[in-house]
Amino acid sequence: MGAAQEKEAVLACSKEDLIAVGKKLINIKGREILLFHYKGEFTAMDQFCFHQGGPLIAGDIEEMGKYNCIVCPWHNYGLCLTSGEAIYGYTGVDPPVYKSLGKKQRMHQVHERDGNLYVILNTDPEKHESDYYYTEKYQSVREENEAREWALQKRLGLLSKR
Repeated sequence: MGAAQEKEAVLACSKEDLIAVGKKLINIKGREILLFHYKGEFTAMDQFCFHQGGPLIAGDIEEMGKYNCIVCPWHNYGLCLTSGEAIYGYTGVDPPVYKSLGKKQRMHQVHERDGNLYVILNTDPEKHESDYYYTEKYQSVREENEAREWALQKRLGLLSKR
């Protein structure tokens, strides 16, 4: 890791901690990043699924043909843990056929040093569909939706009284 990259590296967690849990959500400069440990590899990607913003932390890791993927809990899109490609499965055939729909999810670098894992945000200008969930436009929509949800829960008496 070069000196310029070292300054950008953010301590995420210890290697042991990630190995114990398999995946971990962190926030770096307002961007939610999901770290993975799977089959001896450490990887990181944007937390919100490119498709409709599903929370990937709630997804399961599955093998889809030659791809190791996190599966979005909302619409079952597979996202390759190493490339950020969206994987589509034709499961009506035997054996199932899995194809890449291209790189949709922004990936971030993970480095190991002294038993700790560090993440370097990928700030390349290349656009990824997952970038939308970190724009000001989406953040304002998200805040409005959360306010509506809170108001609805309050009106329905679903909020706990403290």
